[in-house]
Amino acid sequence: MLTEFSVSLSGNLTLVKFLLSFTLCCILLLSLGVVMAGDFKKAHGTPVVSVPDNDSKILLRKVDRIINNAEKISGKYLKSASAGSKNSLSKKSNPAGKVSSSIPSGIKSYLIMNKGSGSREQIVRFILKNNTLADQSYVFRLVNAYLIESKREGVNHDIAVCQMCLETGFLKFSGSVSHYQNNFCGLGATDPWSAGDSFRNMEEGVRAHIQHLKAYASKEPIVPPYVDPRLHHVKRGSAQTIHDLTGRWASDPGYGDKIEGLLKQLHSQ
Repeated sequence: MLTEFSVSLSGNLTLVKFLLSFTLCCILLLSLGVVMAGDFKKAHGTPVVSVPDNDSKILLRKVDRIINNAEKISGKYLKSASAGSKNSLSKKSNPAGKVSSSIPSGIKSYLIMNKGSGSREQIVRFILKNNTLADQSYVFRLVNAYLIESKREGVNHDIAVCQMCLETGFLKFSGSVSHYQNNFCGLGATDPWSAGDSFRNMEEGVRAHIQHLKAYASKEPIVPPYVDPRLHHVKRGSAQTIHDLTGRWASDPGYGDKIEGLLKQLHSQ
């Protein structure tokens, strides 16, 4: 691409030089003709057809305008071609045209290892809006636990909460996992008939969820004490975004899209 640009630029500069040279030749011939005509008139006293002085000045002004226009055109071309070359080289340095921020406005990130942006009140309101029968004090304690454990491990708490809402049906627990198990992410529930793992209390269940999520998203050490009984099943760092969880955390082909939809709901409030 750069070679083609150089050849094209060289050809256009040659054309501009030719036009300028041709114009200068015309001016010289015109001036020479006027001088020769004057000398002929003085020598022979014979009237000749010559270009009047005023017309000569007008013609010269027109020639000046042509030259100026030619210079402007060549300048614009060089500027445009230079910009085109830079853009071409820029595209080559990023051949895939990848954009790191293809994330919709209002959602901070789909990266699991990141900071969430939803406030405690915003998340509580989001859950209660989708489950009007949920106990407010219970929801407040749960959200608080998610904020604490997510911060401890460096996990995006928005993603963790939305995954919890997806897995539990906004704490309705209509699947094979019951609410008394304190299992908020379906750990161990590998099929519709498996009850999955149980935890002693809410905080331990939330910690197990965050540890399991971090294990998928990062190779960084998990903060002890370890409460996730299924850490050894995880290929560390194999799912850095919510869409990477599809086919890994769950077999549902729309798993990542469903979490994305919940994130949009959370941040649209």
